[in-house]
Formats: sequence, C-alpha cells, structure tokens
Amino acid sequence: MIAKGGSGPRAENCRVRLFEPTPEGPRISGGWRYQDAIAERLQAAGIGERHALELDPASSAPAEALEDESVLVFDSLLLSLGSPPVWLDDPRCRGRRWLLMHYLPSQDPTLPPGRSEELLAAERLWLAGVDGVLATSEPLAEQFYRTHGIRAAVANPGVDGVFRGARGPRTSRVAELEVLCVGSLTPAKNQLQLARALTVQAAASGRAVRLVLLGDAELDPAYAAEVVAASQSLELELRGLVTTEEVADAMASCDLFVSCSLFESFGMAVAEAVASGCLVLSSDVGAARRFVIEGRNGRLVPPGDMRALEGALADLLGQTREGVHHDRAFERLRVPTWEHTFAVFLSALGVGFEPAGSGEGGTQQYSSCRLPTKRGEFEVGVYHLGDGAREALLISRGALDADEPLLVRIHSECFTAEVLHSLKCDCDAQLQLALDCIDERGRGAVVYLRQEGRGIGLGNKIAAYAQQATGADTVDANLRLGLPVDLRQFSDAAAILVERGVRRVELNTNNPDKVAALVAGGIEVTGVLPSHTVPAPEAVAYLETKARRLGHALETRTAAEVRGTPSLIVFDVDGVLQHDERVDPDAMAVLGDLREAGYRLRFLTNDGINSRRTRLERMAQIGLVLPETELYTAATLGRRLIDARGLAPILPLMGEPALEEFRGVPVSLDAPRAVVVGDWFGHYDPARLAAAHRALETGASLIALHRKKSWPTAGGRHIDLGFWVAGLEYCAGVKAELAAKPAEFAYRAVLEDAGAAPAETLMIADEVDPDLLGAKAFGIETLLLDPSGAGDPSVDGTVRRLDEIAARLLRRR
Repeated sequence: MIAKGGSGPRAENCRVRLFEPTPEGPRISGGWRYQDAIAERLQAAGIGERHALELDPASSAPAEALEDESVLVFDSLLLSLGSPPVWLDDPRCRGRRWLLMHYLPSQDPTLPPGRSEELLAAERLWLAGVDGVLATSEPLAEQFYRTHGIRAAVANPGVDGVFRGARGPRTSRVAELEVLCVGSLTPAKNQLQLARALTVQAAASGRAVRLVLLGDAELDPAYAAEVVAASQSLELELRGLVTTEEVADAMASCDLFVSCSLFESFGMAVAEAVASGCLVLSSDVGAARRFVIEGRNGRLVPPGDMRALEGALADLLGQTREGVHHDRAFERLRVPTWEHTFAVFLSALGVGFEPAGSGEGGTQQYSSCRLPTKRGEFEVGVYHLGDGAREALLISRGALDADEPLLVRIHSECFTAEVLHSLKCDCDAQLQLALDCIDERGRGAVVYLRQEGRGIGLGNKIAAYAQQATGADTVDANLRLGLPVDLRQFSDAAAILVERGVRRVELNTNNPDKVAALVAGGIEVTGVLPSHTVPAPEAVAYLETKARRLGHALETRTAAEVRGTPSLIVFDVDGVLQHDERVDPDAMAVLGDLREAGYRLRFLTNDGINSRRTRLERMAQIGLVLPETELYTAATLGRRLIDARGLAPILPLMGEPALEEFRGVPVSLDAPRAVVVGDWFGHYDPARLAAAHRALETGASLIALHRKKSWPTAGGRHIDLGFWVAGLEYCAGVKAELAAKPAEFAYRAVLEDAGAAPAETLMIADEVDPDLLGAKAFGIETLLLDPSGAGDPSVDGTVRRLDEIAARLLRRR
C-alpha cells in the first residue's frame, strides 16, 4: 500500500485499536503519556482499546486485527524496534491502517553512525503498509514531509486539567532555587548539559540549587549515571514512574522549568509547564515557540548551545517567583485540552463519534429581531443547526465584521441558574457579566448554545445533582451515571460567527476548548478575557473541580473575600509619588507601611520616553526605589500588546530608551503590521512619518503608548503624545489602540500578573482622566489624590496627602 494521508470513506462509529510495544509500566515520556490519554478516552467512550504488539515479522495477524473493519493505529515507538510484521498486508485485515507519530526515529541527532539509515529504511517499510499518518505536532508533520514526502494529519497533545488547577503552596526545602526537568533520561533530552550549566551557575552565584529530574532513568542507565555524576555539587532529586498529579505538583513548586532537548516533536511537558504558570527555559525545538513567549513567560535558546543555556539560566534564576507571569489566562488557555485532542484525533482517523444531538448540515438563521432589554437594545438571531432539530442564538450589538476584535462569549444554556437562580454554579453570573461588558463597550456578541448540563440534558443534569448530594463532584457524578463528563461541542458557534463575518475575537471564557474550537473554525483569538465571578459558597467546590479536573482557568473567591479589603493597590506614579524630579517625602514610608500590612503594590506610568529599566534608574536616583516587576511603563505595556496581538514586524515612532523594550521585535519600514507611536517629539522626521502613513492606509494597526493631551509640570502643562496620535488617526482614517492608561489592556495586564480581580483592587491617581476613569470602567475601586480637596463625583473618594492614604488603608486592615 501507499500512504495516502487519510484517504478512504468515513468510518462511522467503528472501533479504534491502538497497537504499541509490550507495555513496561507507566512512562514519563510524552509518547507514552499521549498513548495513555488517547487509550483512556477510547475505552471510556466504548469505541476502542489498546493492544500490546510483539514485532515478530513471521507472526500471523492477531485476532483483534481480523474481527471487524476497525481502524488499526500503530504507535511510532514500534518503528524504532524493527520492520513491520508481514500480516500488515494480510487481505483479511479490512480496516484502515494508520501510523501515530510521536517522533521520527531516524531524525534523532544522538544516533550512532549507521543507525539513522537503518531506521529510515524501517520507516519506509512501515509507510508502505499503511493508509495514513497522524502526527502529534505541526513541526513533526513538516519534518515528516521533508523526510518522506507524505502529508500527515495533526492532533496536538492536550494538557490535563490538573496543570491549570490551583494547588497548594510550594513545599519547604533547603535549596534557594529549584529547577525542574521532565522527560526520559536519554541523550536526546540533554539533561547532562543542564546539570553542567546549573553547576556553573550555582558556583558563580554561591546559591544552593536543587535539580529535580522526573524521568525514566532505567531506559539508559549509563547516561543516567553521567547525569548524576555531573550533578554532585547540586541538591539532586531523581524520580521516575510518577503520576500526572505528581508532575503537576512539581511544576507548582519549582522556580524554573527547563527543557533542553536536542530533538523534540511537540514538548508536552513545556505545554504543561506553561499551563501551570511556570517560568520556562526551553530549547527552540518542536512546538516550544508556540507556548514560550520571550520576555513574558520564559526564554528560548538554540538546542545544544551551552553558552546560550548558561546565559539564560543566569538571567532567569535571578528573577523572583513573584515576578513570573504565572496566571496569564491567554497563555494558559491556548494550550489544548485532552478532550479537544481526542476529538481531533477521531476526526483525523475518520471515526464518526459525535456528541448526542449534534450533526452535520451547517447553520441557518431563520428568525431575528431587535430586542429591548434593561441594558438597551440587542439584535437576537435564532439559528437552526445541523438537521434543524437543534437551535442556537446570537445575541449581539454593534458591527460584527469590523476590523477590531469582537468581544465574544460562547455560553451554554443553564436552566437551573438562569431561571431558578441555583447557587450550585455561576453560569448566570457569567452570562450577565458578558452582557454587561458588551453594554459597556457598545459592541460584542454572545453565542447561546442549547447544551444543558454540559450536553447531557436537563434530566440527566438533575440526576447528576442528586449524585453530588451524596459526595460526588461534578465529574464523578456524570461517570457514576454512565454519562460522558462533557458532551458539548463549540464548532457551531464558530460557524455562526464566521457566517456573520467575524474573523478576530477577544474571547470571554475560562474554557480552553472554546479557544481551540474558534481557532479550528478559522477565527483568530487575539486575547482571552477571563470570566471571573463572585461565586456563592455553595458553588466554590464545583468551580474548583472544573479548574482541577477539566482545565478551566478559574479563580474562586467567596463574596466576603472579594467585597472586603482590597489586596492590591495600583499607584499612578507621576503626580502621586513623583513630582517632576522630586519625590513626595512620605512616599517610601507609606509604601513600606502598606507592604508591612500585607498589601501588594503595583505602579503605573504613562511615561513613553523611558524603558522600565531607565525609569527605575531615574526614580532610584531621586530616592524612589521600586522592585522591577512592580513597575509598568507605557513602553513596557506597548511591547506586551504587540506580543499579545502578534503584530510584528513594527514601524516604531519612538526613540531610545523606550525602544529598549522592543528589542527582538522585527522592524519594517515597508510592510509593518503595526505602527507604534511613542514620545519621540524631537525626531518625527518626514520620511518615517510618510512611511507610517502609507502603512496605516494599507492596513497596519496603529498602536499608541498613550494619548494624553498634555503633561503637568512645575512650569505648567506641556503638549503630550495625544497631539501626534490624533494627527495620525485623522490623516490615515484609523483609530489607535492604546497600550497604557486608560486602556483596559493596561489594567488587565497588571491585575493578571498580580493574580487579582478588579473587585479586590484599589487605584490611586492624581487625575480622573485618564487614570481613574479607565480604572473605574474596569471595575476597580478608585481614590483621587487631590491637594485642593475639591473631590470629584466620578471617583470613590478623595485624599490630600500620601499619609492620609496610608492611614485610611491601614484602618481597613
């Protein structure tokens, strides 16, 4: 046979038989864990199972391969063990045959001479006997095509919900720094180089370093012994055969996760580390670039580059754990779940296993109206789905097909919460929050899907509630009843949005499957707005289960916790702590008192001239000393917005030192994706302005670090960046997107990094517009520092001096 990349008729509801080498117990490697996850779901769905296969070329076909027209899937771990059995071409095997490729054995750079050619020959023999190839990552599929000229389908690995769930505090330990590496101990994973690099860094810094290796040392005992010998100056922990929960706990405890593989197709542990919120250092192999974003959640280095590895370790080990962006919703949610992977896996094989009630046939709107509500008027459209037996609603306001990303929520019906106001979940609160956000923005949409009880129906949902009353959680309750944990599918939502011209969205969700469904449907998800609500005490355990077991990025707080004293205070710097080149004499004392009282502090400035580094240096020179991770300048936020939106290359209208924040971002004068305008008043030369104008007219985005009209100084107000922003908007006919205050992006970035909700945050500034209006619109409590004492009805309170702030807040504690 010739591999056809999945040709042949669709096999509706047939069985899948996964053949693999004789199991030797659980393994830590991604290939083994991928098999386990897929096999577990095949068995739970009742449509398949795994089989051990001994590679004896002369053996006859096993009975399970002859029983029916099952899809036969052969794991790539078999390819490195020898040639395929002769029965692969047995005409009695009527089912289609697939290779499941976790890696391409012949491309391992650590192979001894001649071994690569042997494996390449074995791969060709296997390919001659199968109908299609399914790769576990896009980079692997590309490598497979370069090597064998065959197109492979792709089903990326998923991440278990336990990696997104909140876990306990870091375990106590002797070492100052803990570094974690997960993977089989083999030369291809390169733990030896990591041990040597850490030894160098430990000696240079004089700090105690603990290296935790979770790996299968017995696969290569000689190499494992080398790694242990190289780690003698470190505190070493070496463990294998660990559970998924143990891996997740280790990631929650470590200071830095490192993957220094020379050869990787996906990097499952890297994805899990990102979902856990770890700071990550990874070789730039496989799909690492998909998850690790330079300057935000880690570093990438060339594989095998010892100098680059040592330098990155030195930089990252110098960062505090508190400075890590360990709760960034978008970074965590764009990692697929295993439920999504399983659906893609079955679809690629042509196996028809769809949730009850779903079907093909597309979407068709059959009625619509403009509906007046307490929030104003919404357009409501009702759609027939599939064969017409199911319905969905699109609730929207404003232009849906505009260039700017549309705020969207995909919401599944919940009768008990939305009609009976049940306290067992926060579904109604999430829906109301989304509608409130659309009302505030004047534009957005909710796709309302009739998928009661995560797709099992109202009657089954009530039966599951009865199981929960006996102690089962929301997952186990379904399983006790013999029901799937989650039968929902969100492709219909993508289809409805695409039909209405939506191409780019900001998705309001905690569910990674919704992100994956929109991306699979051809919609660009530019960001994720978490749907954090104030749950009733009766719902907290339910929400924690969804975070722990289903991978939802949830924060659960009781109403008392959120409505009580704020835990995060965000200071506007200029005009509150610093006045021109003078620092308020009470500043450091007030900040010290607040820290001692347990408040977390962050500092925002619309300074578009300085980088974070140079602004910190300037403030330190006049006596205002702040930790690096607590300060956000306009340029810092601008770089973050460019990364989040994927808008490289850029045309910058700014100078040093603000440009320092954009190091590593490609620059183009001819075809930029964004024009970034900052405080560069003395250098707006005509040629660069003309290039910016051309770019904006041909579709580039306009990103402004801020748009303040004027700047207060001791000598009066000076014209500010808003002058240039307004001019560019007028000339090019575009609207600028702001990075700093009053943009929601700025406040959301600060709060996400701090792990705080708007309801537990206080913003202190000296100007209502833009500082406090932007904060208040985002749901943050506000306080105006106003020496005149005149006050302002648009803010929550007024004080005259910094020491009044401290006195008021310390009383609240």
